[in-house]
Amino acid sequence: MNKTLLSIVLLIAAVALVGSAGCVNVKAPERINIGGDEVYSQPPSSDIPPSDPDSITDLRRENKQLRERLAWLEKQNRKLDKKINDLKKDKDELRDEIDDLKRQRKKLEKERDRYKKALEDDD
Repeated sequence: MNKTLLSIVLLIAAVALVGSAGCVNVKAPERINIGGDEVYSQPPSSDIPPSDPDSITDLRRENKQLRERLAWLEKQNRKLDKKINDLKKDKDELRDEIDDLKRQRKKLEKERDRYKKALEDDD
């Protein structure tokens, strides 16, 4: 009997808790301070443009231009990223070639020194 009563009480408490959670009203702050600068979560009413048809058309035109500019900049960014990767690859290949040439030079210097010593020994 006690387990049943405890289960009922817990069930009622859970329902009350869930029900009260739905009644909570959460509102974002109007201003947020970040490093001393105030950032508004909603623009002040003076920043909201008038809603006449001409201004809406102008805003749409400006929005379209900005989106086109953004697309162009993203394309340029991809091109530059590719160019950077290509240049890094070229740099690595040239570094490998330089290392090969240094090894060849050392080998040739050793060979030259052997011949030089051999000529000196013959004299």
